[in-house]
Amino acid sequence: MTRTPPRTFTAVDAVIAAAMICGAAAAFAATATILPDRVAVYRQNTIIAEYPLKDDISFTVNGKIGPVGIEIKNGAASITRSTCPKGICATAGAANSPNVQLICAPNNIMVKILSTGGSGGAGGVDGVTY
Repeated sequence: MTRTPPRTFTAVDAVIAAAMICGAAAAFAATATILPDRVAVYRQNTIIAEYPLKDDISFTVNGKIGPVGIEIKNGAASITRSTCPKGICATAGAANSPNVQLICAPNNIMVKILSTGGSGGAGGVDGVTY
């Protein structure tokens, strides 16, 4: 029985590896330039307010069952108070990445971080994973 010598790293392997590294670097560079710049507040899928993410501001919007307090501070948005029964939305923390959403379901209120630039016109990001 003859033994096949182990395969070595060839020039073709080097070209393939270089192409993969360049592709990964380009994808990273494209997404790294997408920065959040504003906060949109929706009630029943309609924008009712929009503010720059750079401004520190607190405001209240009227939800389906009562007022919802929203705060933009240090480049992040959060729901600070709500009249919903469990108040889960007020304990969700702050959001500062493009397309991240904070939702108060009983009040039909959604706070969404938006960005400009990149591909896709709405910030270029079509999904968020944790």
